[in-house]
Amino acid sequence: RERLKGDELCTFLRDSFEKLHPGAKARLEPESTSTPESIDKGNKGVELDPAETKLACLSTKTYVLSLLRFAVKGVWKDFCASRPPDVYKFVPETLRGVPLLLTHAQQVTTFCSTTKFSTWRDVLPDKRSLFLSRDTYCAIMESVDTAAQGIEKSVDTEIPGVRPFTLNDIIPYREEVENAINHDVGFMDPQNEPLRVFWSLVAEAFAEEHQIIGYDVFTAAQNKAWERREIKEARARGERVEDLDEPITAPIGDRSWCRQIRDWHVLPICSKSGKGENGEDVVPLEAAGMCVAVTLIDQDPKVVRSLTAILQEVGIDTVQHDIMSDNRISRLLRTIVVTTNDDMLSLLIEHSNVDNLSGVQKHDLLAYFAVLAVKGEKSEVKLDHVGLLPLFKTAALQSTFITLNKSTKYCCVDPSDPHANALSKLVPPGMVMLA
Repeated sequence: RERLKGDELCTFLRDSFEKLHPGAKARLEPESTSTPESIDKGNKGVELDPAETKLACLSTKTYVLSLLRFAVKGVWKDFCASRPPDVYKFVPETLRGVPLLLTHAQQVTTFCSTTKFSTWRDVLPDKRSLFLSRDTYCAIMESVDTAAQGIEKSVDTEIPGVRPFTLNDIIPYREEVENAINHDVGFMDPQNEPLRVFWSLVAEAFAEEHQIIGYDVFTAAQNKAWERREIKEARARGERVEDLDEPITAPIGDRSWCRQIRDWHVLPICSKSGKGENGEDVVPLEAAGMCVAVTLIDQDPKVVRSLTAILQEVGIDTVQHDIMSDNRISRLLRTIVVTTNDDMLSLLIEHSNVDNLSGVQKHDLLAYFAVLAVKGEKSEVKLDHVGLLPLFKTAALQSTFITLNKSTKYCCVDPSDPHANALSKLVPPGMVMLA
């Protein structure tokens, strides 16, 4: 008696399915190279639950996978028998139009009816039908017996109508991405897995494209060069530096990765107005220049907590710490968020309401900048810039916090000193006593 072959099974299933479900015929050329603009989001082909296929042999997931393994093993055997000695790429074209593809939504469809994606299955939880199921992928790969006679190298198996998911592929699905994000919980919360997967996709896509080496060093040097050039050009035009449309210290670097998604609400931050337990929220990526990545400015947990609370209180958003702990994502975000003391100070001077701080918080902020100046770190902050913030407490009975400019004359006294009152009477006119 004759034995059923893999290609014969494929032919039977293809013909039977097309008769039962007109329109299930495979495309001659699936849109495997489509641009985002050309993708038809409404075209899914014929996709059915196994029980709705009208074929008993496809009525369960187990049946579908078993038939798929049988078909691929047969096609692989035929390939090995006729393969030229130097060919190690296996493309089972016989699967085209065969209803043995299980989507990530666990529905049955035909190979090549529409393009399916083999990676990043969880980035669009409401669009699972776009992706090939893991079980289908594994069934095909495991059916390719690389121990067959004559196979001496690794085999590149390419599934027809299936390809890896890329950053370009997600562009038409902005609404789905943003709707899947929970604004009120943190980046690492289980409810925000789609957000984490999205950022992993962005980071890995950029890294693969650019093969980044020494990226941090390159970006820092480039940012500084751009900053100096912008200052020089502004002064040459007779403009005041603070009147520039964008802060002169805004990171420039290589920001090509964010051009397509710059207005997407995908940046997890904490703010005073955030509805989450710790002020969690999500803002457009283009707002990153007004957000501070505190953990990249200082790594001391106590300092991070204090600075984060202070910045949020004065109305400056902070990037959620967890997203910056992933180096793949961090090296991208640091090109667009605030990551230096100088930039943070500029935000405090130009875009904050320091009067919202308590006396203790004002003292802590002043002490933070003072320590930087004493240490003489690379991120040293000029004291005259700090003086533009109302952080200096007067020693008067009705003490207030004032700013200090270059013309301000002042002396410092200990308010608890019993001679402080007498000293105040000896202070020359125009001099300010600071506590």
